[in-house]
Amino acid sequence: MRAQEIITEVDIEPTSGFRGGKRSLYKPERILLTMIMNADPLPPGYCKMPGLLYARQGARFDGKSIAIIKPDNPISEKVIGELTLLTNVDFPLQPSYQVSTITVNEDYRGQGIAQALYRIVLDMDKATLLAGSSQTAGGRRNWASLFNNPNVDVEGYVSVFDAEFEANTTAEPKELRKQYKAIDKLIENLMHLGWDYIGSTGTHASTKKHAFAFPVTELPGAKKELANAIADSKIKVYTRPSENYESVFQTGLMARWKE
Repeated sequence: MRAQEIITEVDIEPTSGFRGGKRSLYKPERILLTMIMNADPLPPGYCKMPGLLYARQGARFDGKSIAIIKPDNPISEKVIGELTLLTNVDFPLQPSYQVSTITVNEDYRGQGIAQALYRIVLDMDKATLLAGSSQTAGGRRNWASLFNNPNVDVEGYVSVFDAEFEANTTAEPKELRKQYKAIDKLIENLMHLGWDYIGSTGTHASTKKHAFAFPVTELPGAKKELANAIADSKIKVYTRPSENYESVFQTGLMARWKE
């Protein structure tokens, strides 16, 4: 047992943290032309707008990006939406990609562009999509929309290091009792979630983690945000960065396309 009950949820990021919009979507003409040459038509039904293209590119940190292109727009505004992903993700369900950033040109918001980008990952790639470690209000609304998509399963997950289930038997009796109590509390919290085991990652004792799923629901009212569906659980989906501690017990959101 490495620590007491310490939980890290998805950070609530202020809107000022990632501005997004058309300024962040600008591509130099050389890169844009390459994207267009390698683009494919966006399939019918993916969003409300016809005649769009989608293109894939490599991104930083061994990631990748997916862009939605409106070919009849001026050069500076041809890319109207982009999703960047982390692809080297340590998660039991593979392939899994984690959202790094997503943004849509302000003139085309509300047309289903963000949902089309997510669907490319979920439906075309048959990958599990993981929420980013922090989300703006717009990102939280996007995940609430995914939750309401009848073709998508959205759940929360808890990731726990294997070492958290083991006590240090060489510790002093008082410390050992404290560790056993913390292990019992951890197991109690996981059982309260339903103990829905996803799987494990890592082989070394110091890196092995176990993941468990839990149900989520949309908060009532106009907030458009997901929360743990088990109302009396201590495990939350979102928190503010100032409420976080060293991460040994991490929660997040995952989405999968229904077969």
